[in-house]
Amino acid sequence: MDLTETFNQMAEEIHVRETERFDHLARMRLLLDVSVEILSETTGEGLLQKIVDASRVVTHANLAVAGSRRETPSALGGVQGRRRAGVSALETFRVHEGESMSKY
Repeated sequence: MDLTETFNQMAEEIHVRETERFDHLARMRLLLDVSVEILSETTGEGLLQKIVDASRVVTHANLAVAGSRRETPSALGGVQGRRRAGVSALETFRVHEGESMSKY
């Protein structure tokens, strides 16, 4: 291997390492940005929505869904405190009925 080939190989290795470093820093910046967004939220529903939005961005997903259910019996015998984010009422019904969300 001559000097030119050695130099080209070293340059390629440096380029690969720098690209990996840049990608890593970009991912860390994204995590920092979404963390700030999540931590700045002051309401339960807003927090749930921020978490859904952040998870969709971080994972490059088309759809993200989250929900919480606090078991608090109401005077009428139902459960209070249900919340959902990132999904419409129709999509929630479809998920609850067991229909696949893969087509959405």
